[in-house]
Amino acid sequence: MPSQRGISATIEELNHDLQEEIRRLEKKTAELKRRNRYQFREEAYQSLSYSEDRTEHLEEQIRTAAREENAAKEENKELENQIAKLDVKLEYAKKHMEEKTGYKELVPREQISGTDFDDSLKLAGYEWEKKKAEERAFAEQLDACKSTQDAMAEYMDFSITCQVEERSISALSREELNQYQGKLRRDLRRRTEQREEQRRLTQEQIRKCAAKEIYQNDFFRKGFENLLSLVDKGKDLKLQLATLIASYDSIQKKLQVDLENIEKERKSTEEIFFDYVKDIDDHMRQIDKNSSITVRGKNIRMLRIQVPAWEENRELYQKRIQDFTEEYIKWGLDAAEKNQNIDELLGKWITTKKLYDDVVGIRNIGIRLYKIEAEREVPISWAEVSANSGGEGFLSAFVILSSLLSYMRRDESDLFASGEEGKVLIMDNPFAQTNAVHLLKPLMDMAKKTNTQLICLSGLGGDSIYNRFDNIYVLNVVNSKIKQGLQYLKSEHIKGEENKTMVLSQFQTEQIETV
Repeated sequence: MPSQRGISATIEELNHDLQEEIRRLEKKTAELKRRNRYQFREEAYQSLSYSEDRTEHLEEQIRTAAREENAAKEENKELENQIAKLDVKLEYAKKHMEEKTGYKELVPREQISGTDFDDSLKLAGYEWEKKKAEERAFAEQLDACKSTQDAMAEYMDFSITCQVEERSISALSREELNQYQGKLRRDLRRRTEQREEQRRLTQEQIRKCAAKEIYQNDFFRKGFENLLSLVDKGKDLKLQLATLIASYDSIQKKLQVDLENIEKERKSTEEIFFDYVKDIDDHMRQIDKNSSITVRGKNIRMLRIQVPAWEENRELYQKRIQDFTEEYIKWGLDAAEKNQNIDELLGKWITTKKLYDDVVGIRNIGIRLYKIEAEREVPISWAEVSANSGGEGFLSAFVILSSLLSYMRRDESDLFASGEEGKVLIMDNPFAQTNAVHLLKPLMDMAKKTNTQLICLSGLGGDSIYNRFDNIYVLNVVNSKIKQGLQYLKSEHIKGEENKTMVLSQFQTEQIETV
């Protein structure tokens, strides 16, 4: 797991980057406002990329257009002056015409005719009859159109949704107009049937799609219901479908980004697990580091922990961590669906022991100890320790205990010390079964090797025990002369240098079970 300090440093870096980006945005915004002297709206240039050369070119075009506009205005002003002069001349000519003829307006040239009035009257009569005939024909045509319009009144509210054949009906007779009306009705009926068929097929296709297993979710159900409600409105249906597809595409892209982030987090978690297991494995190799003593002139490593080679199994461990992570992801998802507290469950599910056992396998860790007999030393496995005698079993347990204490108290960072912090063990009658010299000597050598002071309370004696200690005290129960019925312990120093000063010190007690 990353340290609190590492997380804080990362947050500070991110905050610093955020402030830099805010300042950069403000600078660019001010620059944009400075350049936008034409007050363009943001949507007008949002999809464009700024180019200095393009800007200069457009500004030059603006200046050229301004010059051309000024020239056009000058030319227009000149033309207006000329028109004013011509208007004055025209008014003068009209005034002169009125004085000569008595008329203020000129007769159009095409209205000036000859002076043969009889022929003109005959021609006018002919034109009059012709116009009458056209009027009757037009009235008949109008009556036919009104009849057709009345017959088609039921379709007046229909809106035009597609282009139809444009045809002039002014030249059609009543019979031709009726035929045209029948053709339109037939086409309408056919299109209505086609529309109903397409509506049915559309509904069927939507329901068929909605029935697929992948869409059996409330998230999709609402969308299909909206589509079914719009099958009678093609335009709205098309728009709704496009909106749904765009929405799903957007959600899919967001989910893709989320999945990529989740994948990165998963890989990061796997790396953390891998480093953590590697750290545990490294510490496993250090437990037996200081367990070598001399027994009968031979250097014997009393405890040997055999851990599988890490580098040889690296790929296998990585695969197991991936499986481990995948399994707990599934459990977490199931717990989330059941509204369970994932944090509490993960704290129970993921433990150091289980993680190391699933990846490396505790069963693959070999523990070898030495059984010290009177005449020889025999290597045994951890499973065979229980078959030892009482004294031999106690020695094996002490080897494990002292090795663990040595590992837990060792300070590898102190380059100027032995790396072994002093420890004190107070044991109650450890010599009940462990009183033979060949067992006591390795026990005391292990204590000395791990810088452990032994304070042993026992009622047993003898040279095999006394010769193992530098200081020996005898504790006697003495009756108090001050208060009747009260007793106290009085010590008598019978071996070793006499301590003149007693210094009180804090100490820590630990109870360790050995199996």
